[in-house]
Amino acid sequence: MKPHFTLSALVLSLMLAGCSNKPLPPTEKVVQTQVIKSDKGASLKIDSYEQLKTDFHQPTDTSLRYITRADTSKVVALKTLTFVLGTLSGGAQENGFTKDQLAGTPITSLPNPSVAFFNEGIGKTLQPALALKPAGELQHPLQIRPYVWMLVYENLSGGENYELHYSTTILRSKDSAKDKFDYASVSCTPEPVKAPLAQWEANNYQKVTEVTQRFMAACLQDFDKKKEEFLQ
Repeated sequence: MKPHFTLSALVLSLMLAGCSNKPLPPTEKVVQTQVIKSDKGASLKIDSYEQLKTDFHQPTDTSLRYITRADTSKVVALKTLTFVLGTLSGGAQENGFTKDQLAGTPITSLPNPSVAFFNEGIGKTLQPALALKPAGELQHPLQIRPYVWMLVYENLSGGENYELHYSTTILRSKDSAKDKFDYASVSCTPEPVKAPLAQWEANNYQKVTEVTQRFMAACLQDFDKKKEEFLQ
């Protein structure tokens, strides 16, 4: 899967903004903010983000994104028609695509649990280390950035298996940083889990919930190993 958050894309956006007087559309928004505090008065703000759809990347999957073979077939048919019409008119050829780029169908009854899970888990994980900090607010907020949460067919040629994909990044610029590229981060992109579609859908997508909880718990363990870096 292609990365869904890159510094190069952000840098390119800034470069394009400098070359035009027309402001670029927003690429993200803060959807939740909380502040964790220690008894000694140290505090840290945690901002949770939603990535918006742009020419450079996909929007955050705020609900489970369900992608079927039919979704691919529709896009292939549309791009084939566009290619034929473009060829007849002397236009440019259409670019390809990958299945993870498809909008699919959002399962709105299954909202992405990442923001709630990591806000609670990170707060508890950082409390002991935050208690050792002097009073005052740490300069840079910690950022929780969910990206991918999708259930997608394994093979276009057929088969019952569907894959559950997940991706979230946690990062924070260090207060001692000499440049904006000095930051602590944990990138959570576990290996997709495969299972027949019927298993994923059973009991109101119970398996989706269970596997996602395992993904997030493993990510929080990785964060715990690096927690001191997030308070530098």
